[in-house]
Amino acid sequence: MSPKIDPFIEKVGNLNEIRHIAAEESTPYGQIIELLHQKRLPSVTLTSGDAVTGIFTERDILNKCLLENIDDKTPISELMTRNPMTIQTSSTIGCAIEIMHDRRIRNLPLLDESGKLVGLLTVGRLIRFLANHHPAEVVNLPPRPSQVTEQVEGA
Repeated sequence: MSPKIDPFIEKVGNLNEIRHIAAEESTPYGQIIELLHQKRLPSVTLTSGDAVTGIFTERDILNKCLLENIDDKTPISELMTRNPMTIQTSSTIGCAIEIMHDRRIRNLPLLDESGKLVGLLTVGRLIRFLANHHPAEVVNLPPRPSQVTEQVEGA
């Protein structure tokens, strides 16, 4: 049996399959919506050249776009969240969780040491990682964490 690795000190860059979509900030809103739908991802990271300049998420669609009846040709730069929080591949999973919790964000663009966009870290990806590293703890969770059985079941 191999020793259990503390997932909170694991580097974010060691996670597998961190899929993402990147687009220029001049891309029309309609094309961004189509990209998100086709790729089935929660957000797109927006760039100008190689620099990350913004992020556009499902929350932005709900909070900024649906009620406003935004024209499909509107540049996404007018709708995106500017200067998003990012995380580097050398950061730990614990650090990523802390940032996401403290700032109430679900998507973190992932940059390599040179500042190049290499992925998008999502809450769902972190949950899958933790569940894979602690399967017994996850599988044995009661449906309600405060639930306590009154009598012992089984043989």
